[in-house]
Amino acid sequence: MRQALQQAWQQGMPMLAECGGMMAASDSINASPTLGLLPGACQMQTRFQGLGVQFASLPEGELHAHTFHYSSFNSPLTALSHARKQNSQKPGEAIYRHGSLTASYLHFYFPSNPAAVARLFTS
Repeated sequence: MRQALQQAWQQGMPMLAECGGMMAASDSINASPTLGLLPGACQMQTRFQGLGVQFASLPEGELHAHTFHYSSFNSPLTALSHARKQNSQKPGEAIYRHGSLTASYLHFYFPSNPAAVARLFTS
């Protein structure tokens, strides 16, 4: 599977990694190697690191989302954008784009903007 995903990424196939998928796409989780498609490392924590409704502005359009996770992610990449938290001025979850891979802890709600989702998966 690792080889197939790396080949798809190298060929520019649009890919979306949400939450655990982003963790698996990273270089490591708790120092154990993972797929290595997204530069950075995940570390499990004992407390919530993200929880709640957020709104993501992507080049393809805005999507509603939620987040629920116990891990943190450190990456040398600059985030493509950050979601907006509901009823808060603090920035929300980072959204990364590395080649054809879009990755975030966010769980996107596809019915919030079907046209944006279609653009997200168009190569």
